[in-house]
Amino acid sequence: MKVVVNVWQLLLLPASNLSMLYPPNWVVWLSGGDGAQVISNVLQDSQANPEGLAGACKITAISMQKDAVQSLEDWLSADLQGSSVSTLAPITINGLVGLREVGGESASTDNVYIELSNTSVLSVGLVCGSDSLVTGEATFSNILASIRSR
Repeated sequence: MKVVVNVWQLLLLPASNLSMLYPPNWVVWLSGGDGAQVISNVLQDSQANPEGLAGACKITAISMQKDAVQSLEDWLSADLQGSSVSTLAPITINGLVGLREVGGESASTDNVYIELSNTSVLSVGLVCGSDSLVTGEATFSNILASIRSR
């Protein structure tokens, strides 16, 4: 009998003092100078047309700053500026409290915002090509469930 071991890899998120797991066949890279970390099922420069996202899913994790007097919901509402396509719902992941935004400008996006302090938020967002959305959402849910304080 052949045994296949599917060991997920650990990604440390230094700015947030959190960690998460990601699938062994996915890759991680830094995006730009803002400290964002991208987890994807495709290599960073492997797509001829990255905007198309055909066959691809990308999950971006980034720590963001917010005004200390704003609640997380007020901060997000100001950022969304009345987008009627997005919906916000409370979410708790391993004791970490936040909001989940589903929808937005594209139906294939999903974002979770975890309030780390009164001025700091971890944003974890999924973007997938339409042909990868079902498997991308399942992987995203598993990655979210793995988020832990270090």
